Amino acid sequence: MIFIAVGIFNLGIGMIIPILPIYAEDYGATPFLIGLMISALPAGRFISQGVGGYLADTYDHRIIASMGMAIFTPTMLMMATIPNTFLFILLRFIEGLAEGVIIPALYTTVARSTTSSKMGTAFGMFTSFATIGLAAGPVFGGFLVNIGGMRSLFLVTAAMSFIVASVMYILPIQSKVSEENNTTQRRTKGNPFTVLAQWLYGEQSYQLISPNLFSFVTKFAFASLQVLLPLYLTNKLGITDNRLIGIIFTINFIVYSFGQPVAGWLSDRIQSSLDMLISGMLLGVSFMLLPLAPTYLSFIAIFIIEAFAAAWITVGVRSYIAQNIEQSDTGKAFGVTGSIGDIGGLSGPLIVGALYQVQPVWSFWIIGLLALTSVIVSFQAYKINVQKL
Repeated sequence: MIFIAVGIFNLGIGMIIPILPIYAEDYGATPFLIGLMISALPAGRFISQGVGGYLADTYDHRIIASMGMAIFTPTMLMMATIPNTFLFILLRFIEGLAEGVIIPALYTTVARSTTSSKMGTAFGMFTSFATIGLAAGPVFGGFLVNIGGMRSLFLVTAAMSFIVASVMYILPIQSKVSEENNTTQRRTKGNPFTVLAQWLYGEQSYQLISPNLFSFVTKFAFASLQVLLPLYLTNKLGITDNRLIGIIFTINFIVYSFGQPVAGWLSDRIQSSLDMLISGMLLGVSFMLLPLAPTYLSFIAIFIIEAFAAAWITVGVRSYIAQNIEQSDTGKAFGVTGSIGDIGGLSGPLIVGALYQVQPVWSFWIIGLLALTSVIVSFQAYKINVQKL
C-alpha cells in the first residue's frame, strides 16, 4: 500500500514539473526568477531533511509523513490561486521544506516494516513506484492542462497529497522490531545537530561515510546529465533530432525505474557495503567511457549501464542505512544523507557546466572520478566496519 501511495504522490509532483516555467512566465517571471523557483525546492528540502529525520525517529513516522503532506497540500492550493512571482518562490521553498519532512519519514516507514533479508527488494520497489509516478506525471499533466488549464494541476496535486496523507495516517504497519524497542527508539536523545556531530565524529561516523558519498555522487550525476546530455549529443555526436534525444533520456529513465527491483534483489543477496562498492565502480567506469564512445549506439549502451548502476546505488544506500544504522537513528540518517545528496544536485550542474566550456570530456570524467574516489574511500570504511564486527 505504501508503494502505491508514494507513486500517487509523485504522480502529482511529476505533473507540475514540465509546466512550471510556462506557468511562471505567464505571470511575468524572468528566466532568472524561474531559475530561483526551480532552485527553491531543493534548497528547502536540504534544510528540512535532517529535522524531518529527527522527527521520524522521535515520533510516529507515519504521522510525521502525514504532517509533511498536510503542509504540502495547502501550499499547492495557494500556488493555484496566487499570481505573485515572489510569493510563488516562497511557496516553492515551503514545498521543499514539506518534502524534506516527508521523504525521511517514508524511508523510515519502509525500513521499520521490512525484514532485513528483504530490505533491498522493499526499497527497490519503493523507488520504482516513486520514479514511475514521477515519469507518468507529465503525461497525465498534459491531459489535465487541456481540460482544466494549468491551475488544475496544482489543485489535483493537492487532492492527491490529501489522499496519501490520509492513507499514511490510517495505514496499519507492523514493525519488524519489538514494541519494547519501538518505545525506546522514540525517546531519542539529542537534537539533529548533536546527532549529526556524533555521526561525523563519533562511533557511527564510519558507517555513514559510504551512503553519504554515494548519495552525493548519484544526485551530482543525475542533475549534471540534465545539462550535459543534450549539449554533448548535439554538439559532439551530431544528433540534431530532438525526438532521438528525448528517446535517449526516456531509455535512461526506464532503465533506472525498472532496474530498481532488480537492484533490490541483488542488494538482498550481496552484503550491503560491497553492494555500493560494486555499483559505484560500475557508475564511475561508465562515466569515464561515455565521452569515448565512437557512435551514438555505443553511447546508448554505456548509458544504459550507467542508469542501472545509479539505480543499484540508490537502492544500496537506503538498504545499507536500514540495515546498519540503529533503529532509533534511521530517520536522521535518511534525512542527513538526503540533504548531502541535495548538495550534489545543486552543485553538479554548476561544476559540470563550467568544465564543459573548457573541455567537454572533463565534464564526464569529473563525475567518473567522483564515483571512483567514493569507492576507494568507502572501501576503507568497509574495512573498518569488518574490523569492528
